Order: sequence, then C-alpha cells, then structure tokens
Amino acid sequence: LASLTSETSRLASANKELLTERDDMRLYVSKIEERLAAKDEALEEILAKGGEMQTEVDAMKDRLEKAEDERTAMEGERDRLRAELESAAAANDAARDENDDDVASLEGQIRELEDEREEMRDAMRENAEAMEEQLRMQKERLQ
Repeated sequence: LASLTSETSRLASANKELLTERDDMRLYVSKIEERLAAKDEALEEILAKGGEMQTEVDAMKDRLEKAEDERTAMEGERDRLRAELESAAAANDAARDENDDDVASLEGQIRELEDEREEMRDAMRENAEAMEEQLRMQKERLQ
C-alpha cells in the first residue's frame, strides 16, 4: 500500500510537471507567434512605403525571406511541440486512468482485508467465549 501510495504521489507529481511543461510550451509558442506577427507587420510597413533605393528594398526582401524562413522553422517547431504535448497529455491520461484503476483495486483489497480482520476478531471472540464457557462448566463439574 505504501509503495502504491508512493507511486500515486510520483504519478501526481509527474502529471503536475507535464501540465506545467505544457503551459510553458504554450506560452513559448504564443510569444513566438507574437514576435512573428510583429516582424511581419514591420516588414509590411517598410514595403508599403516604397520609393526607397532598390538596394534597401532588396535588403528588406532578404530580411523578409529570412523572417519567413524563421517563421516556417518556428511553426515546424511549434507543430512538433504541440505533437509532443498531445503525446504527453495522452500518456498522462493513460497513467491517470491506470492510477485510478490501481487505487480502486487497492481500495477494494483494503476493504476485503478489513472485512477478513473483522471476521477473525469475531471468530476469536467467539472462541474466547466458548473457552470461557468450557472453563466455567469444568469448574462447575469440579465443585
């Protein structure tokens, strides 16, 4: 029971860590998306101004392309992190279900043991009463 309680605590702690990690990942992805949106807006404003020297436009196009590559890479990373998060959540759900089953099984075993202990106490009490009755009867015969 102590081992299962320890395992339950460990699973609960692991579950909490996974939830915290998921929230951290979501925040990280959100910040990346905000940065990408800000970069996209800045590049669009620069291109809209137009009329600037062609080298500046070309440089800005290069920056835009790099930002898009970074965005694509970050979106790929975001997708990978989401998949990892979903996998971790599924594993967490499975572990929680298994833990719930283990707890229910242990509770059933505890109830059975308590019932058996109570039955043994009753039997011992009955035996003690029977022995007392036999002793009393033997004393009466001896008197």
